[in-house]
Amino acid sequence: QDYLVNALYKMDDDDVDFYLPQLCQLALLRFNKSALYRFLLDKASKSMHFALKITWLMQSYVEDRRPEIRDPALSMVQWCEEAMLSAPSDGEHESGAATAHVPPSRSRVSVVSPAGDLEDGT
Repeated sequence: QDYLVNALYKMDDDDVDFYLPQLCQLALLRFNKSALYRFLLDKASKSMHFALKITWLMQSYVEDRRPEIRDPALSMVQWCEEAMLSAPSDGEHESGAATAHVPPSRSRVSVVSPAGDLEDGT
């Protein structure tokens, strides 16, 4: 699973955007078992476009009132809103963006950054 999450960092933004509804749903269904939600928050902290879309999608899952995903979806909405505060506008270059508050990791995960560097995922 972590390998697949790391592979998402190598995908173009348009490809990630295309699969965003499925990625958001999967992140909620595997919230305690996968680092996918952290990838989504990383995207949200670097792009206002992604922050808004992820927030809207998570809010729709909250409105579904499915108990197994409602609480994780509420947490994601809150974290995405925090990420939006640090996300660059669409015209800004992403490298100068400050990072948003990222929730504590559920497990220790190594993440490969878009630049190919290995980062500690905690």
